[in-house]
Amino acid sequence: MYKLLRTKIKNAKKLSQSMNSISRKSTLDLTLAILIFIASFSYLYYGSKSVHFHPDEAHKISETYYYHLFFNGDVANTDWHNDFYARTNPPVGKYIMGALLDIQGHKITSLDLQCKFEALWQKPTVLLNHISTEVIFDARLISVFFGAFVCLCIYILGTFSGNQSVGTVAALLLLFNPLFKIYCSMAMTDSILMAFMTLSILISLIYIHSASKILRHAQLYSQKQIHGRLLIFGTILPGVIIALATGTKLNGALAGFQFLISAAGCAFMLLFTKKNENPIPKRYIRFLFGYAVLGVGLSIFLFISINPYLYSDAFIKLFQTLTVYKDWMQKQMLHPGEPLFLWQQKVATVVYYQFIFSELPLCIMKQSVNISLGFILFSIGLTFTVKIMWKKLKQRQLPMAEFIGLVWLTVYGIGITFWIPVTWPRYILPLSPVCSWFMALGLCAMVRSLIQIVIKIANTYRNHESIKQSAIIYAMLKMALAAIILLLLYSGFVKLESLPPRTISEFGFDKLDKLYCNKQSSEKLEANLLFNHGDLMMRSKSFDKAVSLYEQGLKLAAQEKQRKLFFIKSLSIEYKLVNTFIALGHYHQAANFLNNHIKKLSLIKEQLKTNDLKIKSEFDNLIDSRTNLLLNLRNRNSKNKPVK
Repeated sequence: MYKLLRTKIKNAKKLSQSMNSISRKSTLDLTLAILIFIASFSYLYYGSKSVHFHPDEAHKISETYYYHLFFNGDVANTDWHNDFYARTNPPVGKYIMGALLDIQGHKITSLDLQCKFEALWQKPTVLLNHISTEVIFDARLISVFFGAFVCLCIYILGTFSGNQSVGTVAALLLLFNPLFKIYCSMAMTDSILMAFMTLSILISLIYIHSASKILRHAQLYSQKQIHGRLLIFGTILPGVIIALATGTKLNGALAGFQFLISAAGCAFMLLFTKKNENPIPKRYIRFLFGYAVLGVGLSIFLFISINPYLYSDAFIKLFQTLTVYKDWMQKQMLHPGEPLFLWQQKVATVVYYQFIFSELPLCIMKQSVNISLGFILFSIGLTFTVKIMWKKLKQRQLPMAEFIGLVWLTVYGIGITFWIPVTWPRYILPLSPVCSWFMALGLCAMVRSLIQIVIKIANTYRNHESIKQSAIIYAMLKMALAAIILLLLYSGFVKLESLPPRTISEFGFDKLDKLYCNKQSSEKLEANLLFNHGDLMMRSKSFDKAVSLYEQGLKLAAQEKQRKLFFIKSLSIEYKLVNTFIALGHYHQAANFLNNHIKKLSLIKEQLKTNDLKIKSEFDNLIDSRTNLLLNLRNRNSKNKPVK
């Protein structure tokens, strides 16, 4: 009796100590989460005071007009259908920013500001005179808040997956990313999109964790409790978050694909967990995936419900929107953006802005065009994740956090990389959290491994034992081999020479000239490489060399296999060639090229798949401006002043 009582007292003490430890850990986690959010918010808030005005800020503020229409019940207003941006830009960001401005006493009740944006977007200083700086800074608060919220989500992801240090480091790396700081300090919707897309990863992790725990101990719960929790964590919460992400920008739909793939993959892997653990009946595993499908279905319903433009013929209008967007991006590629039409360009753009851009926190190799510390750490983190996942699968355990992390990287990485149409850094911003996560994972794994090696060597010397040199050499050889393989993959897929010099101008003229020349002599001659080298010569005012390179590139682009792919890019280069001829004083050649260029622009306009008035109007304006230049070239005298 005494022994039994003593045993119970010991167990009670152990339980009490365990509960106290958990309580202390929870308090520490909560404290760190609050500190990270406050620090992130403060850093971004003070940064927003110094960020230069961007014309799109006026555009996004003008769109808050639709917040008042929607929440005042005016869903039948013709502006929902007549306004180009109301049809092509989903409304969630407009509602959120409109609500904040409304609370602060700023109401946008007409589209007057949008009309001014349309007329003055190429003159930001003039446009700034038509909008109060107070309104701009108040609108920036919403981007600051959601930027800080992304850092908080990253930290919670680390804590929830058992990698608190990884979450902390990832949040710091993300916070000190200059692109993250800039676009989370502007009155635009990019930080809102990034927040919802990152939150969907956290929701996926919570759902898989809670569902596997509940289903593994299904005998402890009633059927009502099981289905209730699956409904909340698998349908309602994900459905709302995915709808908010997609309702901010259409590429937010990647959150839905990520959630479905994560649920399907984890449901499949649960079939192979250890037999000594409580096995989950197959019917419950079907429930896990079934509720995820319902969550995506709910998100589609909510997405349509919050957008009055889709209240009738929703799916037909969605298809039309995608077609309109495709035509619109053709115009954006021609003016004002640099088009990305090759997959090599898109991959290089993502890698450059995520790892090589010299102002990034882990880019210590600023003089190297080829590699950066950030990419090395990212590769180590990716390798470490795959290794841990494989190890858990061999032990028939569920690699939940590792699998969702890989799905996060794969779905968002492939989706955004092969979608981006122009070299605008904010388009790849949703990839910054996952890249920071894997870089932090690589950094923590590397530090941990180095500490273990040092401790092992120290213990060996302390105990006067012979050092196991073979084991240490073997481990170092494995690391070196992995690094070599990653570098080979990097050099094979990441082609920085495919990017225009305007994007990678920080490397300087001499380094870029050497890069382009080396690639022209060592590889098969490519039109895009010649175009980029011509741009470099144009920037350095070596007009004769620029003309030669442009003309060679246009000849290659006109070849049968590449004609369709390079058509838009060729038009852009033709206009640059016109300006080069003007700079050289070859006005007759400039006029001939410009005449052919205008004919091709008219052909593109005729071949548009939509009859959208906004797009046709933009093409008409572009054609008119270049026609005026052509008339100016033709009507001038032989010794006239240079054409403006």
